[in-house]
Amino acid sequence: VLSRLGEAAAPCAQDLAKAAFESTTSSTRLRHNAAKALSGLGAKAVCVLPCLEAALACGNALAAEVLRHLGEFLAPASQQLMRLLSHRLADIRKHAASVLAACGPAAASAAPQLVDLALDDESAAVRKQALHALVAAAPVLPAVKKALADKAGMWQSWGDRDDLESLRWVLRS
Repeated sequence: VLSRLGEAAAPCAQDLAKAAFESTTSSTRLRHNAAKALSGLGAKAVCVLPCLEAALACGNALAAEVLRHLGEFLAPASQQLMRLLSHRLADIRKHAASVLAACGPAAASAAPQLVDLALDDESAAVRKQALHALVAAAPVLPAVKKALADKAGMWQSWGDRDDLESLRWVLRS
């Protein structure tokens, strides 16, 4: 029921976060329904970002899903997401990069880290998500925006090793 209320469920946000992410909740269905309701809160979910970030840092894929749904409202969480890009576990790096991809242009501040991940991470899944996040941030990254436009005109895709090395150089200049 709460998931149908959207932002009107905001007064229940803390309780929804507890139901979705506390280890004392044994019902998978309850966890998923609470997460679905959180996903519908939009900007009102800002009050539970610390809980979502903590769950993501523990590798909770459900938290990553909620955060991806909140995409454009995640600017306050971008610093924590950037820290998670250097986590020792590949799954957490992958989830952090996928959430940044959902943030779109707000992910631009993470561009140098994302380029490094896209080039050098040992996990193919992390490399792929980092590339998606760079493309999502392209509207505010002139070098990426231009490269995408140039490649599109030639019917080529952007993001091979040469493209990423060039972007790394531009971002560090």
